[in-house]
Amino acid sequence: MLLTTLLPIMGSGPVWDQRIQPIVNNCYNNWWKNLIYLQTFFGVHNTVNIKIFHEIILKIFFNPKCGTHTWYLATDMQYYWISLIVIIELHKNIKFGLIINLLIIIMFSLITSILIFIYDFPPGEVPTAMRYSYFFIH
Repeated sequence: MLLTTLLPIMGSGPVWDQRIQPIVNNCYNNWWKNLIYLQTFFGVHNTVNIKIFHEIILKIFFNPKCGTHTWYLATDMQYYWISLIVIIELHKNIKFGLIINLLIIIMFSLITSILIFIYDFPPGEVPTAMRYSYFFIH
């Protein structure tokens, strides 16, 4: 919410409004998604069609959001919510709680492995001038 009020008055320059106004507009329209930590889920169509899986990933990461740097806060909070399920089950029945914990670990490991395989991701991001120049040109 500070991005809608403080960011416009924090700077000036020939392209300040051109660069900052889209961010402020996104925050003005989508502030409530950040407030409930669910901004990573909006803009994605529920589907199981593998052919448009790439489009879904693009919509997740490039959908206009308020404060794109806050995606980590949302995913961190979602992990806390998932861990609450595991903790409650561990408290009720240790064996069943450990099974749920193991299934969640396997599920997230498989999802990560599948995404790495499909998109041929490198072991780590290698920032290059060509990679960043695409975003400034387009």
